[in-house]
Amino acid sequence: MGRFSRLPLLLVKCGEIHLLAGEQDEAMRLATDALRLAIEQKERGNKVYATHLLAEITAQRSGTPAEAERHYHDALSLATELGMRPLSAHCHAGLARLYTRDGQREKGAEHWASALFMYKEMAMWFWLELLEKDG
Repeated sequence: MGRFSRLPLLLVKCGEIHLLAGEQDEAMRLATDALRLAIEQKERGNKVYATHLLAEITAQRSGTPAEAERHYHDALSLATELGMRPLSAHCHAGLARLYTRDGQREKGAEHWASALFMYKEMAMWFWLELLEKDG
């Protein structure tokens, strides 16, 4: 069929592992490949996962807050449209960390409250605990 419908998400998961291992360049390569494939295959859900990973990677790199912010907002917008609530909450949490780190406390607090509410509402206790440690 020429389609690799699970490949973008598998690349994202591998990218997440590389990011956790501190291998940002490899994580970026995998996230970029995942995004390209998701777009080519018109897989909007997988596009959200890849865009969120790009946001996470760029948020960790110094000097790229505007790029990270753009990726988070792109992922949040599409995740909201598609009803991907857990990923929307993760985007809010990422934006909260990003804004707080950059001294934009009011924006950070707004996104922190959104993530907190969503995690509680969905009973995502592990993520709620991590968020509360950040706050």
